[in-house]
Amino acid sequence: MTADHKIEIERKILKEIINALENDKVTEAGLPDIADFVITHIDPVQNHEQMIKFLDELSQKWPFFEGLEQIERGEVTEAHEDKIEQDVLNLAKSGKVTEAISLAKTVTEK
Repeated sequence: MTADHKIEIERKILKEIINALENDKVTEAGLPDIADFVITHIDPVQNHEQMIKFLDELSQKWPFFEGLEQIERGEVTEAHEDKIEQDVLNLAKSGKVTEAISLAKTVTEK
């Protein structure tokens, strides 16, 4: 988890808050609770799994954040699949075809 990615998530949280305010999903009176939760819980986040847990807790308290959690989960899954794809290619390139096929099946047989 890079600092830039964390900043990107913080920006997305702000956009969701603005959208929720404009669509009456949250009141101005509710903003301090959201801000306190975000500030307290996002700072210790070190990796994608912790970010997903944070976003899950955030969307449990304020459901309008649910989309952010889903996006983050999708990005983590995509990054994982990209790594496996690269590993499969590397195995095949080094002549380890059986291992490459087995690894490829872990992604394709879900």
